[in-house]
Formats: sequence, C-alpha cells, structure tokens
Amino acid sequence: MLHVTCRFIPEFRNAAYIHPRDAFINIFIPIDQLFQIKMSLQRSKVIELYKTLLYMGRDYPQGYDYFRTRCHGAFMRNKDLGTEEVDQWLAKGDYIVKELEALYMLKKYRTLKRRYEQEPLPPPSS
Repeated sequence: MLHVTCRFIPEFRNAAYIHPRDAFINIFIPIDQLFQIKMSLQRSKVIELYKTLLYMGRDYPQGYDYFRTRCHGAFMRNKDLGTEEVDQWLAKGDYIVKELEALYMLKKYRTLKRRYEQEPLPPPSS
C-alpha cells in the first residue's frame, strides 16, 4: 500500500470552519492500482504519439505506405517494454516528430527557393 495525502477543499456553503488538522484526507491506494493508472496514462501518450507520427508521415519523401509500415513495426517491436523504457521511447518519439517537422520545413524552403530563384541576367552587350 502507498500512503497518499490529498488536500481536502471544502465547499464553503456547507462548512463554516475547518480546523487545519482536518484539512487533509488520507487516501490509501494499492500499488497495483497506482501502476495501472500510470500504465493507462502512458498508453494514451503512446497512442497520441503513434497518431501524430502517422499524420506527419503523409508527406514523407518515400511515401506514406513505407512510413506507416516502418512506424507500425517499430511500435510493435517495443510493445512489451517496462514503464521506464516506455518513457525513454516517448522522448525519442517526440524527438522524431521534431525532426520530421524540420525535414518538412527544409523541403518547403528548398521548393520555394527553387521556385522563386531568379536566373542571372545576361551581361549587357554593346
């Protein structure tokens, strides 16, 4: 069992005065329930990262199908990791998202530069 102390915030219309020692309620949460809560939070973060990566993979230079199969394979290979390892992989996933954004910005910049780059003017002939 893990002992967690939570702050009790009374509704003022129902309580005229609360003594400071009564302002805290002790809650006992079993470790396995705490672990399940953390796992569900990690699961939602992993799903969010997966959806973000698939969304960003639409513009991948080698195609969406290539990106999706690689992304899906990476997630399936790492499906049995522990909680600390999942946190590390989530950080790596966020880094990959930032790298993809940088890749797409660079691609956009190069396209615009190519499109609007002026051809050098020929030298004036006399």
